[in-house]
Amino acid sequence: MLLGCAVVAAGCTSSPLDAIVQDVEVDPPPPTPGSESCKSGLAQALFPNGYYIRLRAHESQRCIGFGGPTTVVNTPAQLTSMVTDCEQGIAWQITNTIGGTVELRSFTTGDALDVQMALVAEGTRVILYDPQMLPHQRFYFVPRSTSRVFSLQASHATIEPRCVAEREDTTQIFACSGMDATQGWELVPESCFH
Repeated sequence: MLLGCAVVAAGCTSSPLDAIVQDVEVDPPPPTPGSESCKSGLAQALFPNGYYIRLRAHESQRCIGFGGPTTVVNTPAQLTSMVTDCEQGIAWQITNTIGGTVELRSFTTGDALDVQMALVAEGTRVILYDPQMLPHQRFYFVPRSTSRVFSLQASHATIEPRCVAEREDTTQIFACSGMDATQGWELVPESCFH
């Protein structure tokens, strides 16, 4: 079962973000466009605080972007899409929350990455929704076998873990599997696009 920071390769550290970049020097300068760290999807831009990242699918090299509008219980929400030009992808601010989880909020809209209606069924859509600070808007970054690639595990699915996967032109949750390449995500520093 993939839960908490017990899964982080080097054990628990002070935060899940610290664990992600544990082998990166403290307060590194932001990567510059065309640099090796931008090309390889390193997570260095998470430190110092205040940097933004884009989530890029490791297999397709497409980023999570804004999809069309939708409603959830008569409340406006937004679907996700997968975009080839990562500059058009969503810039995410990552915030430590509770229990080793993180919240991802769009820099543009302030909306949080959200598993629609807190469902756990395979194929449930991952959307952008008004921040509620609830478990279905919190995620674990779980290291995969490929260096600097992570699964994004939904924290509300505790009995049968669910991870965010790229499916065609959108994102959905499915049973977490290290064999499912569509569940591998790279953290690309926002500074790579300027």
